[in-house]
Amino acid sequence: LAYRDKKQYQEASAVLEKALEIAPGNIDVLTALASLNRTMGRPAEALRLYQKVLALDAGNPVLYFNFGNVFLDLERWHEAIGLYKKAVEINPHFADKAAHFGVSNSELLEALKPSRNK
Repeated sequence: LAYRDKKQYQEASAVLEKALEIAPGNIDVLTALASLNRTMGRPAEALRLYQKVLALDAGNPVLYFNFGNVFLDLERWHEAIGLYKKAVEINPHFADKAAHFGVSNSELLEALKPSRNK
């Protein structure tokens, strides 16, 4: 991940792909690669990887939140809302996290309100 921090995305991607060859189901590597693909402007690959990670770790609210962020980037609001809601269902503190990270679209924040009271 030092490559990613230095914005050497191709190098970071190569290292993560190699790590996946060694450990194909490693959640941390898959998540890092999904995040990197989002950063690199490859939303389709990021979505594919987040789907794979969620199949392995469906109870992780961070994954739902990050998956939602890819849909937010694509302006696919309803899908983002659904994933943010799922993150909040798993961990109600994610309603505040959405606001903290600048999810200012009033539709998104309004959609999260009912889940806060669960």
